[in-house]
Amino acid sequence: MRLNLLKTIFDNSITSSSLSNNELEGLMKTCEKHRIKQIFIDHMDMVKDHRANYREYAKKYTRYSLTRDLNILSEIDKLALLLESRKINFVFLKGAAFKKALYKKSTFRDCRDIDVLVSTKDVKPTLETLFENGYKYVVAQESRNTQIDYENSHQAPVLFSPNGQYVEIHYRLTMENKKCLISDDMLQQQKNYIGPNSLNLIHIAYHALIINKLNNGLMSLIDINYLLNGTSKNEVIHAAEKYNLSGKIKHMIELYEFNLFNKQFNHNKTEILLISNELIHAGEVLVGFKAHSRSLNIFKKKYLGKEGGKLDSLRINISFIRYIFNKLFFHIVSVIKNPNLWSKRNRLKKYLKKED
Repeated sequence: MRLNLLKTIFDNSITSSSLSNNELEGLMKTCEKHRIKQIFIDHMDMVKDHRANYREYAKKYTRYSLTRDLNILSEIDKLALLLESRKINFVFLKGAAFKKALYKKSTFRDCRDIDVLVSTKDVKPTLETLFENGYKYVVAQESRNTQIDYENSHQAPVLFSPNGQYVEIHYRLTMENKKCLISDDMLQQQKNYIGPNSLNLIHIAYHALIINKLNNGLMSLIDINYLLNGTSKNEVIHAAEKYNLSGKIKHMIELYEFNLFNKQFNHNKTEILLISNELIHAGEVLVGFKAHSRSLNIFKKKYLGKEGGKLDSLRINISFIRYIFNKLFFHIVSVIKNPNLWSKRNRLKKYLKKED
């Protein structure tokens, strides 16, 4: 019988010692795919497993998690000091926020990059501050562009710090309206640079469902589990009405309940939930790709702004072409390997359009 991973993690009566070798190894592989291995190891009390090899593995992986976590937390604290020094109002998002204020242990929440939200007026001073302190764009590293395209994008290009940590500066959380009301509310209601649980849950659900089409995996459902400990489901759905997102947020919460509680819904709802459930359990196997005749100009505007003519255009073009071909290659591979999942992803997109 296939074990439900979320139920297993949050069922206090289950430890790794109560699982067979095959069960434990199968769950560990799934956790690896979804980047939730450390929370599983801790909740399963794996360092006390009756099998020595699993005890040692748990200890070794925990040491690795702690080392990685210290580097990320150090970068988060450095960013906070830099932005505070410029009196910039900002909010940490997703993993960076949840490490600091949500999870029992910061190692429970994997975090590939550090997401920061600032207002549109503060994008320029934020980027200038980071450039002055050794941060660079991952692509077009020589660029110091501080312009933004508010209507067609929601963040500046990805940066990396002198210590090699990835940083994303957001100036809006959604693309639903020309003015992003939830971004304004998040900045106004933040405490210690962390937004309220209800707004964080709306953002996590939106990001998982609309931006990633559930490609980020089960981590978002674990985030929802912790966020709901500090606020009610009805409160979040009601709050989402202000941003015209209540239907989408309700779908993500139902997907969470479907996994954790085996909660049943009517036939029409269950059909789309089953599709969403398959997509979210697949993890990061689908690689999206979108390019058109204006892509090069959009790319240059995003990375270079008005300074594009001052930089090496050949190098920039090569950088863009390499970026496009890498994305295209992985997209084609994912389509060939997962045609059924792509079909279900398209069905989910149609469903979401109806919810608009």
